[in-house]
Amino acid sequence: MKNDVASRIEQVLVRELLQGAYPMGTRMPTVRELAERFDVNVTTVQRALARLEATGLVTARQGSGIHVEDPALTGEITLAPALLEAALHDSAARRRILQDFLDVRRALMTTMMIEHRDAIIAAGATLVGAAIELESVADDDIDGKLSADAAFSRLMVKLAGDNMTVAWLYNTALRMLRQVPFLAEAYYADSAALRRHNLAIIQALVATRESRGELWEELNRILVEMDHGIVERFETLLQTIRDSEDGDTG
Repeated sequence: MKNDVASRIEQVLVRELLQGAYPMGTRMPTVRELAERFDVNVTTVQRALARLEATGLVTARQGSGIHVEDPALTGEITLAPALLEAALHDSAARRRILQDFLDVRRALMTTMMIEHRDAIIAAGATLVGAAIELESVADDDIDGKLSADAAFSRLMVKLAGDNMTVAWLYNTALRMLRQVPFLAEAYYADSAALRRHNLAIIQALVATRESRGELWEELNRILVEMDHGIVERFETLLQTIRDSEDGDTG
């Protein structure tokens, strides 16, 4: 239970730090002040701050307190879900953050798929089955869609060299889907499109092409189209929710 409380405090502070509530280079409130704010004991706050320091967002300095760092200098890719969540009320920022993350994923995965094309082709039937499985999950079963999509993605990562860095990037993507409100709903709102794109990737790898450059361009085209759809569905869903909330308060 104490760990759960510390985790919730950490999540709140991460979000506030990424939203700029504590300017870079300044000191955060003291442990006792934070304990009073969250109505917990000092030990729980210390546990939360230790986790916070592990993210790279803050540094504890002996006798000087907790100092706020620049996330661009000290943060890691694992902060991406929290960064997107912190920007949910800023349309331009959230679009940029999500698009940037998808761009990195696309570039890395495209290269790995080309490098390990033969292994992916050899497992074509299994991949096709995994791609089709996603669309068979009920529309309202988001957890089921996440599981089916994760199975396809993990298989693709394994076939594409079982690269640990790529695996970590996909793990971060899955955590983003679980953590950021409404992202999974938007991501899986068009399962048919996701299946179509996944199958198109397999078909592009199987098709004979004159050069690696042509294959890269085709894979990139497919993934750009898929990522664009994800971003647009997310924006549309959030705008619909915002309009509904405005109507309720109007």
